[in-house]
Amino acid sequence: MMNFMSVRFSLDPAFRDSDPSSDNDSYKRSMLNHGIALMKLERYEGALEVFNKAIELDRQFSEAWCKKGDVLIKLGRNDEALECFEKVVNLEYFSQSMHSINRRGTALMMLGKIDEALPCFIEVTRRDPKDSLGALKKLIKLYKKIVEFEPENVNAWNYLGFAFFKKLEFKESLNSYNKSLEIDPNSSICWFNKGFVLAKLGNNDDALQCYEEAIKLNSQYSKAWYNKGVIHAKLKAYDTAILAFDKAIEIDPHYDKAKYARNRTSLYMKGFTPIKDLEYGIQCSILGYIISLGEERDFLRSNGTFGKVADFYISDDTGKIRVVLWDDQVSLIDGLDLGYQVRVKDCIVRKDWNENLELGCNYRTKIAFSAQDSIDK
Repeated sequence: MMNFMSVRFSLDPAFRDSDPSSDNDSYKRSMLNHGIALMKLERYEGALEVFNKAIELDRQFSEAWCKKGDVLIKLGRNDEALECFEKVVNLEYFSQSMHSINRRGTALMMLGKIDEALPCFIEVTRRDPKDSLGALKKLIKLYKKIVEFEPENVNAWNYLGFAFFKKLEFKESLNSYNKSLEIDPNSSICWFNKGFVLAKLGNNDDALQCYEEAIKLNSQYSKAWYNKGVIHAKLKAYDTAILAFDKAIEIDPHYDKAKYARNRTSLYMKGFTPIKDLEYGIQCSILGYIISLGEERDFLRSNGTFGKVADFYISDDTGKIRVVLWDDQVSLIDGLDLGYQVRVKDCIVRKDWNENLELGCNYRTKIAFSAQDSIDK
């Protein structure tokens, strides 16, 4: 079985990178682009001539060496191509730039050094979530080669599923995880990953079963407990969700994501809407703490009558929002102070002049507050 090693990239401050962002000679760059254009037109001999001229200008121009290797492959001159890719690996050895790592991985892949190429593309996909360099496609190609020669390689099937997932090819991802579980049904990681794909596809019941299997195999799997809680929260089984989040936090006391989810779910269970989940036009109830109090102000309406307005900001664990009161509503906050816990019941989500969400009160709105945490029902 191949060794899926982690990779570390050293930094050589003297290395002169040849990425597009660097200050390279414009003529050299234009020659490279001209060669690439000729390749697209399948004029390989002409492209090879252009790449050779670019290399004559700068023997350290790794992009030109890489493209020369590509065109030599097209021409069937594989031995010469491999020499070019060896050159790329040597030139890019010390660079940590994403483009350099991607070129090094490509060269290693062409040299057949799969176990060395994989960490390069994994690093690129980590830095390049939009996959602008096409590293995911190369990862999938490599893992397919591995499972072709090592069909019982559970890790390779698992990583292939991950690569398909990142590429948003969920059906292929699910097939890969199913294959990994056929080989090793006792892999908690594979059960977890399968559940993640199923949840993404909206199949919550099957996703829950996968997380349960993962937890049976590894009761300390905090992420599986967390994801189980997320599914139960979506299904509005808030009590069960909170128990799952509590277990995740018990296993990992620094699991801030689980703490956030628990607090958010707790608000829903008590009939409140987390501030982060507010949407324009909905009627809701909010529970939080006063972080800012505006002064009561008088104003003159266009019809010549006077009115009153006051506002305050409330925050919970998910965000903050402004609450606005008009005229008789202003008396609702008499005695309110900073740090008080406050409940605003039956208010409307509106937008201010800057299109920011705010809470508006009406005749149904009730506000309760206390210096103690005693009004959460």
